[in-house]
Amino acid sequence: MPMFDCDSTAKLCYCTETSLTAMIDVCVASNCTYAEQLESQMFRTTACEITPYDQSSAINTLSWTAFSLATLCFLLRLSSCLIAREGLHRSDWTILPCYLCLVGATLCIHLSSNNGLGQDSWYFNVDQISDFLKTFYAFTLLEHTIILLTKISLIFTYLRILPRASLSTAYRSLCWTFALILVLTYLAVQLATILQCTPISSTWDFVRQNQNEAEEAEGKCMDITTLYRALSALNLVYDVVLLFLPIPPLLVAYNRFNTIQKSGVGGMYILGMGVIICSIGRLVPSTGAGETQPTLNLTRTLAQATIWTILQINLGFLVICIPGLNALANILLPQRRLGKSVSFLFDNDDDTSSAAGILPNNKEQNQRRNMGRPTTANTTSSSAYRDFQLQPPPPPRSRDKEEEEQMSSSPALHVGLAEDSVTLQHSIPAVGKPTRDRFVYKDGGGRMHEVEVVDRPEKTQDSDSDF
Repeated sequence: MPMFDCDSTAKLCYCTETSLTAMIDVCVASNCTYAEQLESQMFRTTACEITPYDQSSAINTLSWTAFSLATLCFLLRLSSCLIAREGLHRSDWTILPCYLCLVGATLCIHLSSNNGLGQDSWYFNVDQISDFLKTFYAFTLLEHTIILLTKISLIFTYLRILPRASLSTAYRSLCWTFALILVLTYLAVQLATILQCTPISSTWDFVRQNQNEAEEAEGKCMDITTLYRALSALNLVYDVVLLFLPIPPLLVAYNRFNTIQKSGVGGMYILGMGVIICSIGRLVPSTGAGETQPTLNLTRTLAQATIWTILQINLGFLVICIPGLNALANILLPQRRLGKSVSFLFDNDDDTSSAAGILPNNKEQNQRRNMGRPTTANTTSSSAYRDFQLQPPPPPRSRDKEEEEQMSSSPALHVGLAEDSVTLQHSIPAVGKPTRDRFVYKDGGGRMHEVEVVDRPEKTQDSDSDF
């Protein structure tokens, strides 16, 4: 030890001399088993009074909090589907397995935290480290599946909610091509993750090997940290592409969006930017300062990337849930003050017929009512009126003439079109304030339908006394 001037130091040499520490680490790593390396690092930590690193509680709390928000959003989306009674779309069928994978990923994080995730590895025995590697291995596979399903669901959502007039054949082909690329990339990534070590069990069992077995197994495993960051970089590229993919049709249709729809688009993009920030965060090296053996301390090395991953998969899940909350928003938002139907985004279901649903703004409704024509939400189909003759509305009953003249449209009418059904929802009018709504739609066979809805509350004896 003379070269390190150990006699003149107040503290132990291996506590103050980083070059000596590195030399000892190399010697221990090349001549000792994994368990002995942990004992060596534990001795150094205790002797040098190094403050323990511990983020396991923070990681566990973050994971369950983010999962709770994702679960709430998932339940709200299911409730919205039940309220709308329009069945499940392609995006819904991808959300269901995505949520199940999210449940599994959250449980894996919980188990990993109990076995060392977010702490220094030498505070745990080799069996606990092996269990950590096993659960983290499962978490990585589930994470890749969640990311794929999130992206596929978002592509299906683009094709469903964006106005058909702005979706060209080339754009649809681009979306489907990108979806195919995502699936192929997912298969390649999963294969690389599964076969990162041969045999596969050595991914988590290498910590139990003695020195001779470790030498025989050398070179049979990839560097998990490098692999993890490489996949994160590829995922970042796909996130950026997916964020900009809907911009061309959005620019075409943006002027047709009302305030609520613009807010919905803005909310999706804010969360989307959050997902990209998380992807960038995963690329930041997470090795502890002065740490010379990152593979020895994987429970700490992977902690920072895991935090960003937890945020990424849960934010991504929130993004794909937002567009499905239209029907629920019609009930919960203050519709009377808005004076119109609430819809976050255009409901252009790519799975059903070409019937375009839906509602006009109040100004257009009044203009069409004054002209004696039916109201409609799709201004692009106004040419259909030339081939569609309307019967004059029935004369009002004499006793209600004054009331009929004062009829107004419902402040929150929402019409949903499916392949063989029409769902209609509107606010219940107060007594003495009946509503009349008219609209037309085209079914899958190209036939125009005229619908008139009159809601006249019955005046009971109790209600009459109030007027």
